[in-house]
Amino acid sequence: MIHLLEHAPAAQSVVPLSRLPMMLDAYRQDWLTGVVRIAWGADAAALFLFAEGALTSAYLLIGETPAEIPLPDLQARISAETISASAVSLPRESIHLIRSVLEWYPPTETATVETSALERQIGTWSTQTTAGVIHLEWPDAEGFVLLPGNAPSDMALFMTEKRIERGAAGLAAIYAHSEALCTLALYVPPAKVLALQGELDALRKTFTTLVNTVMRRYTELVGGHVARTLMLDLSARAQVGGWNIRLANTGVTEAQAFKEPDEAARAYRSLLNDLIEDMAVVIGKRLAGMLVLETSIQLDSAAQKMIQAYSLVPTTTIRRDLYGRNI
Repeated sequence: MIHLLEHAPAAQSVVPLSRLPMMLDAYRQDWLTGVVRIAWGADAAALFLFAEGALTSAYLLIGETPAEIPLPDLQARISAETISASAVSLPRESIHLIRSVLEWYPPTETATVETSALERQIGTWSTQTTAGVIHLEWPDAEGFVLLPGNAPSDMALFMTEKRIERGAAGLAAIYAHSEALCTLALYVPPAKVLALQGELDALRKTFTTLVNTVMRRYTELVGGHVARTLMLDLSARAQVGGWNIRLANTGVTEAQAFKEPDEAARAYRSLLNDLIEDMAVVIGKRLAGMLVLETSIQLDSAAQKMIQAYSLVPTTTIRRDLYGRNI
């Protein structure tokens, strides 16, 4: 069984299994960004990953391989009446490190080295061209290091029962830890995951650039107050749709971990359609549609490819007015 977050500085509580849904709902209401860990028995645990109150994924840690599992199925797999539960708040980039270990299991390479030799070992793995994540374990601590690919790392997470260090401070704490021996494992994404992630990143960039540009032009037309009202409405609709996507004056913020490009495209199409409908209330259907269409045409060739491949721009909404006539 893979051991994760067993040294996080979080208070443990023992609760009945029947209270698990209520407990998770409380973390949603608290807008938790972090990880909830539950355990039962000697070698059984589950992790729940949250981003700004949204439960993005749940993983069952029993046996050799961690498995993502729907919440109702997870509860059915717990063979205990009570569970030990804890929660730790973490930034989104730290949650990415933990998710990567869970989804890229098993590791491609493992080693046990003196802590004094860690910097050399991590430096050796940093020369690989593919990005990866290193998981480090000591008897009293745990660490994660992001490898950007053919470059030194500057993102890390270090945890003991008393403290958490992140970023460059996390990396320094890893190298300075007092325990003599460290077990570390290198995780790299499978080829299929790399291809999907590249597609998802391109989709996200296209959607973000399109919406940010449209909102900038819309704000110039109607003013900041009206534009902010639209952003709040779209953010609320995204939450109703189960997508952790927010719109603000600073632009689109996305913490949603889409698994497939088609899933992401469905969410983006829905929100772009809502964007056009909301703008149409103020500036009319024709101008709202043309604002999105003209902006999409002006994006670079990579964005054009994404728009065409996934039909991101709702052309039916744009090309017909409220009475069904061609615009």
